[in-house]
Amino acid sequence: MAYSVLEPAVPFTLHVGDDECLQLNQLLQLSRVMPKTWENQHQGRKYDITHEWLRAQESYINNSPNYRMLVNHPKGDVTVHFAALFSKDLQAIPIVLLHGWPGSFLEFLPVLELVRKKYTTDTLPYHFIVPSLPGYTLSLSLPEDQEWVADDTARVIDQTIKNLGFDKYIVQGGDVGSLIATMMGTNHDSVVEVHLNLLPTLDATSPEDPILNDTEKGAVQSAIKRSSVTAGAAMLQIKKPSTVAAVVSSNPIALLAWIGEKMLDWTEEDPDLDHILTNVSLYWFTNCFAHCIHIY
Repeated sequence: MAYSVLEPAVPFTLHVGDDECLQLNQLLQLSRVMPKTWENQHQGRKYDITHEWLRAQESYINNSPNYRMLVNHPKGDVTVHFAALFSKDLQAIPIVLLHGWPGSFLEFLPVLELVRKKYTTDTLPYHFIVPSLPGYTLSLSLPEDQEWVADDTARVIDQTIKNLGFDKYIVQGGDVGSLIATMMGTNHDSVVEVHLNLLPTLDATSPEDPILNDTEKGAVQSAIKRSSVTAGAAMLQIKKPSTVAAVVSSNPIALLAWIGEKMLDWTEEDPDLDHILTNVSLYWFTNCFAHCIHIY
């Protein structure tokens, strides 16, 4: 289906004010850092935020087309940010890519870069839409007088895509995005296909169960190991989200420690340091942490 720019979608350019950058550095300088112990020393993992570095990351983000759109919702209008590549091909298929926690739309920018190198807008076979989930980073405008749940997010994302002129589309999701994608596929007829790279299951069976083949046994062992790593943080955010939010949102080092740890522990390969710092900086400058963890 052809795409033409509709009135609700407004081009968006990210810019963090110099005063916000200065305040962040002041907080970093004034923060008391925990003493070194044998357990907390990790060679090669350092952090630094400079004005020049921040502007370079802004330029990287703005190199992809970004937009914002005001989306109507019964609980209150929500401003949704998304990066996107739109095709001029009349047969192009819309694909919506949903991030999770503690991630952001940044996860998909390398994909958009690869696509732009391979295709022109005339030959691109898909429309790629990468929203910031409501409550996350650049889509931070949730109503404060009512509880916001995952189904609300699914409804807003679906309406965003419809506002762009697409009545049928594919949705892909990982982590929290897999929950939203599942709800969209279940409750919204406009979703024709769903792809998930996180499949929540009931408690895993024993890897020694004779009904399993070797591949399945390995998968069960991996699931048990992964659960032991992730369960603690998830349970804390489920049981005490406001307490965690109050502590983590109050200090940039706390935010870096909480999110950076997950980005290192929950991935097969350590993400690039610039990616970690850019992601955490987006969380800090938008002050979104308290909103996004309540989805747990």
